[in-house]
Amino acid sequence: MKGLFFLNSNGERIRPVVAEGDTICLEARIYNYSFVEAGANEDIEVSFQYQTSGNGRDWSTEKQLIETTELSAIPAFGNDDDLNNWMYAQVEFYTGNLGGRFCRIWVEADPEDTIEELKGHDNEDTYGNNTGYFGTSLFVKQPSDLLKTPIIPGVNDIALSEISFKTENMKAGSPGYADFTLNAEDQDYEEVNLYVYLKQMDLKNDGASSDSHSYGELIDVEKIPYLPAKREFHARCRLTVSSEKEYW
Repeated sequence: MKGLFFLNSNGERIRPVVAEGDTICLEARIYNYSFVEAGANEDIEVSFQYQTSGNGRDWSTEKQLIETTELSAIPAFGNDDDLNNWMYAQVEFYTGNLGGRFCRIWVEADPEDTIEELKGHDNEDTYGNNTGYFGTSLFVKQPSDLLKTPIIPGVNDIALSEISFKTENMKAGSPGYADFTLNAEDQDYEEVNLYVYLKQMDLKNDGASSDSHSYGELIDVEKIPYLPAKREFHARCRLTVSSEKEYW
């Protein structure tokens, strides 16, 4: 899967925020990267599942099946007819009893493993590229949330209470992660953009930056679909430092 879209009853693509009790359409783009046609002898099953989370980070709940659908043959990658090597799979998703929850959508092609695939490197395992989840979770509003008018938050409306790094003592060129914990105060917010900057510290000046008016280098923008009031939300960005120096 590369690409998941949320559609309303009119078939229009919508933002990943819906009201509890809505029925929406999930549309996943399923790719075939082999050099032969996939599903030439039988239809390809595509399974849609979801997990729920109260804060957008803890995904320890069991996955629940939404629906399984079928696709006809998907053309091969680089085929002679220059056809797209992907097709859309669609299912309906009813959001009853999911109010106040974030939903992570999982998509699995060929869940019963009926299509013969290449084997992995020396260990006889099949390549694990048939299952994936969409990075942006769907938020389901509770009825009380619908009465609130979304506003664009200012810097004082949302508190960034914690920043932690998954990789300590990062080496130049090695990837790591920065985790952020956000808290909204008395207002729910829609479509919050979290801008992440990386700035080198001047150790000769007690860690102060030589350019105090600059945020530094913009390295990521995390899009948060919905930030409920009085609840923590956790976000993560990937970062790689270019030199072994102190950053903030």
